[in-house]
Amino acid sequence: MAVINRDDPHYGYRAHKQPMWAYFGLLASFLLMFFSGWPAVYNLSAKTKSVPVRDSIVDLVASYLGVS
Repeated sequence: MAVINRDDPHYGYRAHKQPMWAYFGLLASFLLMFFSGWPAVYNLSAKTKSVPVRDSIVDLVASYLGVS
């Protein structure tokens, strides 16, 4: 059985800057999840109550606990 040397120039594909891209993906997915319910949070904290509080709470729960 041959031993694979990953430092060999003929090795094939190596991901460039790999840990950075994994951290970027983790951060981007966290921000996407966090800001997906932002309109519901804004409606709850807005001074003008154009949307009833009950509807804002339902929107908030649905945006973070909904099945996607």
